[in-house]
Amino acid sequence: MANGEFEIKIECYLVMGQFIRHWATGKVSRPDTIEDLKKDYGAYITLGPGFKDTDKIQYLPAAPANTVSIVLPDASDLELPPENPYPLPDFYDAVYSKERPKIPKDKAEEFRSRRIADYAMRKCV
Repeated sequence: MANGEFEIKIECYLVMGQFIRHWATGKVSRPDTIEDLKKDYGAYITLGPGFKDTDKIQYLPAAPANTVSIVLPDASDLELPPENPYPLPDFYDAVYSKERPKIPKDKAEEFRSRRIADYAMRKCV
C-alpha cells in the first residue's frame, strides 16, 4: 500500500477491471498521463495529491506463461507497519465473510509476506 501522497483508491473495481481488460486487448486506447487518466476515469478512481497531471503512465505487459515475472513492492511501503485488518477491497465481501478477521499482531508481517508473494508471483488475474 502506498502512502496517501501516492495512493490509488479504486472507487469501482468492476468498471476499472473492465477498462483494464480493454486496454490489454487494445479495444480502448490507454491514457498516457495522469491528466488523461483523471479526465477519462476519474469517476472510478481517486489519486493521491503527489501525482502530477503531466506524470506519464507506465504499462507493464504480463510476461509469457513460460516466464517467471516478479513484481517487487516499493521498498518504502515495506517500512510501514502492515495494516490490520488487511485492507481487502469490499468486492471480496460478496464471496467471503463480511467480518474482517484481525491478524494476530505477531503474525502480521508473515501475512504481509504471503500476500506479497501471492501478488508478486501469481500474476493475480
